[in-house]
Amino acid sequence: MQQSGRARAIRLDKRNADLERENDRLRHLYRLLGEMPETEAREVLRRVRAAEDPLAFETKRFKSGIEKT
Repeated sequence: MQQSGRARAIRLDKRNADLERENDRLRHLYRLLGEMPETEAREVLRRVRAAEDPLAFETKRFKSGIEKT
């Protein structure tokens, strides 16, 4: 039973870490959208909406509305 409790705690810790990373990515995207000129923010939103997995969209490629490759 103790092993089961430990395994559950490990799974919960991993899930928590995953959710923290996801939250950080969403906050980063939100901040970028607020800082970008409106036309570029609309383009980013278009790409996010078109993506199969919106969280897979790489916001690191954008800085102040300029796409970095």
